[in-house]
Amino acid sequence: MFIYGVRADDTIARIVSKIEPKPFHECVINWMSSIHVQVVAIDGKTLRGSYDR
Repeated sequence: MFIYGVRADDTIARIVSKIEPKPFHECVINWMSSIHVQVVAIDGKTLRGSYDR
């Protein structure tokens, strides 16, 4: 995905800090509403199946 590897933590933090919370929240809510028939696993443990162990 990245030609030179994963970006440094501070680069990612700088990008994330530019995100406005309210519009981001609205986008996430709209996205989740559009896929309401599907399950969205937010927790990585659910994706790995550790819940069933």
